[in-house]
Amino acid sequence: QNATTGAQPIEASPLFLRIEPEGLTLNGSALTVGALPAALSEQRQGDEDTVVLVSVAGDVTSQRLVDVLAVLRSAPWLTVSVLS
Repeated sequence: QNATTGAQPIEASPLFLRIEPEGLTLNGSALTVGALPAALSEQRQGDEDTVVLVSVAGDVTSQRLVDVLAVLRSAPWLTVSVLS
């Protein structure tokens, strides 16, 4: 709670990244791995860490997952969780 106003801080909504064999979606919008950094920057929520929940389609290769996670790791303001 904010001591001066009594208001609750606003929690930032997490971003949802879906990894599929042939592409990605970020909050439902299709994009490529190359476009991911710019798309994430556009979604950045102030100075706070931005939570990204990653969902992986069953037929995604381990290498593809590693490639996407490497891109996510390059943005230190992201907190990434891979859903099982």
